[in-house]
Amino acid sequence: MATKKVAKKAKKPVKPVVKKKAKPAAGKKIKPVAKKAERFVCRVCGLLVTVDPACSCDYVHEFVCCDKLMKKK
Repeated sequence: MATKKVAKKAKKPVKPVVKKKAKPAAGKKIKPVAKKAERFVCRVCGLLVTVDPACSCDYVHEFVCCDKLMKKK
């Protein structure tokens, strides 16, 4: 009885691995300092509002609570 031979699949060529050069240590890296958020507090009821530093407004923030202007904390 004749047996069938299975044809082997051709393997894909492997790309050569390129090693990246290590960067020399240049001392300590400086971490970026996050800006502090502006916080406003109501002197009557104690409500606290935080304005995100990513706010790109060109004007000064003014918040009103309890019919009075909130002050920066």
